[in-house]
Amino acid sequence: MASREPARGPVGLCLVGCGRISRMHLPAIKELEKRGEAALVAVEVDVTPGLPAFTVVGLPDSTVRESRDRVKSAIRNAGYAFPMERITVSLAPADLRKEGAAFDLPVALGILGATGCLKREPLAGLVVLGELALDGEVRAVRGVLPVALACRRAGVAGLLLPQGNGREAEAPLHEIDRGD
Repeated sequence: MASREPARGPVGLCLVGCGRISRMHLPAIKELEKRGEAALVAVEVDVTPGLPAFTVVGLPDSTVRESRDRVKSAIRNAGYAFPMERITVSLAPADLRKEGAAFDLPVALGILGATGCLKREPLAGLVVLGELALDGEVRAVRGVLPVALACRRAGVAGLLLPQGNGREAEAPLHEIDRGD
């Protein structure tokens, strides 16, 4: 029997054998305007046989809870089958309030990974964020600079984010590297 304990690491995507659990880390955008900080949050997705359900736990705000509909439509409209099974998404740590639509893309990738539609290797060691449109398009999100800085401090291998956020995350980091 395969172990259900996922591999440990600072950040990244982990897929576990038979249980079809997918885990990735991403930033929680919490009080960014107040503090200019971001915290890394693990997104765990478990897809199991049972009556179809899609539950998000771990102190999600209403925008995060609404991601269920955006994620479901985006996966279908991108050409993938959405699993008609029980889906549980856990956002950890559970005591940190999760806000915003930046969780859409990691949740969708977690579902695709847990169902075997996505290989985990290309995402290993990355932090992922992005809002999903109903057609599957990835939209820019707020608060990318604090996220990029949090990733840098945590030694994250890379940051996968919407194309519309690329310059926001890239330019200040180059200035920091030069000591400006």
